[in-house]
Amino acid sequence: ADGRIHMHQSTLIDKIIKTAEMQDCNPNYTPASTTALGSDENGELWPQYPWKYSSIVGMMVYLSTNTRPDISYAVSQVGRFNRSPKKSHASAVKTIIRYLKGTRDKGIYITISDKLNLETYCDADFCGLFGSENARDRNSARSRGGYIISFGGVLLIWKSFLISRICLSTLESEYCTLSKTMVQVIALENLIR
Repeated sequence: ADGRIHMHQSTLIDKIIKTAEMQDCNPNYTPASTTALGSDENGELWPQYPWKYSSIVGMMVYLSTNTRPDISYAVSQVGRFNRSPKKSHASAVKTIIRYLKGTRDKGIYITISDKLNLETYCDADFCGLFGSENARDRNSARSRGGYIISFGGVLLIWKSFLISRICLSTLESEYCTLSKTMVQVIALENLIR
């Protein structure tokens, strides 16, 4: 009626909640803690019961890459620990599930527009995990970047990622993120032409 299409995956969210046996949980209105999720080297392993960690995280990755860019950062954080998750990581997954329960019908909107301009936003942090992990672990010094790209008012691409190299300054982390963003922008511009 208003020229917009609302895309959401509430059925998948229901499946995630049911698989994790959290139908009766209280909703949460933020997908992650304000502190970075560390490796918790001395933490107790998650017993994979009543649900398998990697299965739930896999469903969340699918959700975050299709209709829920708002959970991309939180999902990328928990996805780093698929090999041997600890109880603290499972707790972070539960936080995301509670957020999904509270925002079940959220998604992305596609709006019909006459203006076909490409809009891009990117940002980075510097050593975002420093202080939350073992200082001797080189991954704790890695910065995080992210970008969103829309065309004609329609969100096309979004990504949150750890920068592959260790940056020595905020400027370097911003530059690495801008470089990765521009690869996508150039490819899209070539496709549009």
